[in-house]
Amino acid sequence: MSDIKRDVKSSVKDFTQGSVSKVVKESTKKLIKNLPEKQKKLLEDRIVNMSDDQLEQYFADDPYFKDALENTIKSVSDIPPKKSPGFWKKRTELVSKCTSENLATTLSPQVVISIILAVASVALLAILFLKPPVANFTTSVPNAPLTIQFNDISSYHPTSWEWDFGDNNTSTEQNLTHKYSKAGNYTVTLTASNVAGSNTTTKENISVNKTLQTPVANFSSNVTSGKAPLSVKFTDKSTEIPTKWNWSFGDGKASTQQNPEHQYSKAGMYTVTFTASNAAGSNTTTKENYMKVTGKTVANFTSNVTRGHVPLTVQFTDFSQNATGWNWDFGDGTSSSDQSPVHVYFPAGTYNVNLTVTNENETDSKFATIVALGKKDHDHNPKILPVANFTSNLIEGPAPLTVQFIALSQNATEWNWNFGDRTHSIVDNPIHEYSTPGNYTVALTVINAAGSNKTTKENYIKVEPVPEKLVVPVAIFSASPTSGSIPLKVQFTDNSTGTPEEWKWDFGDETISTEKNPVNIYFKAGNHTVNLTVTNKNGTNSTSATITVRCA
Repeated sequence: MSDIKRDVKSSVKDFTQGSVSKVVKESTKKLIKNLPEKQKKLLEDRIVNMSDDQLEQYFADDPYFKDALENTIKSVSDIPPKKSPGFWKKRTELVSKCTSENLATTLSPQVVISIILAVASVALLAILFLKPPVANFTTSVPNAPLTIQFNDISSYHPTSWEWDFGDNNTSTEQNLTHKYSKAGNYTVTLTASNVAGSNTTTKENISVNKTLQTPVANFSSNVTSGKAPLSVKFTDKSTEIPTKWNWSFGDGKASTQQNPEHQYSKAGMYTVTFTASNAAGSNTTTKENYMKVTGKTVANFTSNVTRGHVPLTVQFTDFSQNATGWNWDFGDGTSSSDQSPVHVYFPAGTYNVNLTVTNENETDSKFATIVALGKKDHDHNPKILPVANFTSNLIEGPAPLTVQFIALSQNATEWNWNFGDRTHSIVDNPIHEYSTPGNYTVALTVINAAGSNKTTKENYIKVEPVPEKLVVPVAIFSASPTSGSIPLKVQFTDNSTGTPEEWKWDFGDETISTEKNPVNIYFKAGNHTVNLTVTNKNGTNSTSATITVRCA
């Protein structure tokens, strides 16, 4: 309607809206007469019982009516169209000279009725095809106490809204910020309406906090154990409305999603660390060995000898993968559930040894043969030198590293071990602990009545440094004094744990500091809230206290 003079524009709108009730019934009849039967029935059902006031109210508020009115009145403009028919050109020139007082007499009844019928037609068709709204809304938490932002996201063009905030307060605005008088959980209801109907939605347990609090981190997962590759869905269970999340899954992978899904590809025990943060600070929780991932079970073992004279003592050593249970069948009617047993064969014979290993998912087996010969005739057999050989259950790992050494030597009666860290042993299968990181060369010398033999394995044991544990700092500080008169000089002392690397102080009087132990002088009376935020590469944490300053 920007092409019409202000007084003419206002008069046309007032005149047309004021006349709607006089012609709407006639307009409705004409519309219904030309509609298909199905649409005719729907229109009659919707408007037949509407009063003139209800229809006028709808036309006054409805955007379709306003658009139709504006587009219709544009035919009456300040500058007559060059190619307009003579009938409309003459009336256009008349209207261009009109004032609000004589517009009604200038426009002919046919023109007025045409405008009203066009507007009423568009509006009534809008009633026919418009759907009732589907009420819906979102909430957000501004950085203010006891305050919630409500945003309408209802569909199908509602024209009015009724909010009930659950605290005996209501509103008819579309989008608004509401402040509650006290903290708690509230049930909020929104009813969205248009001329086609209304719809209501209710959301329970909307949390309102007095002040924004540091989150308390917590989480769960759909599984805590399984076979690799293992897919795990983690769920944030933190309180106090976190807005940022940081996950460390224990296998070198991380995520910043709230509820991530992660796949463990290798067997092992994994520690999961989770940090939840918001504007007030952050909090971290760590669950040691939280995820147990098993791999394919593979049976494997060795023995220090595979043949010899009775009585034949055999040391069996398990090298199976991902096993939690062992069952040995020595082939002579005896068995064992030890992981690495020792067994004596007598009498002579050929024995089939079977090891079956299990875990919670599956089993696997391996066979080997032991040949036990008859007693040795010492008078007719020459003396045999020993042959040194050994293995171990581990060859690398973090300090302190405990290693089980296993002699695989033949014909030995004595053993002399050198572990490479200036310690020794004469036990055949010793257990040794390495406390210092480094690479160690291990040597074994074996002896019998015929002589000795030595084997050396260079850099056989690799001991790694202890991995650094992820620790998020915890903000703690003291102040001296905590109250006094202007000007008040206060010494702040950082007592935070977790080795913070950065400090940020907000003294509550519009001054800040990044020193570890700053001094601040207060020149204004009042209660000043001091906030300390500490940070290291693993996260941040905040805490606050109050300094009371009195007038001199």
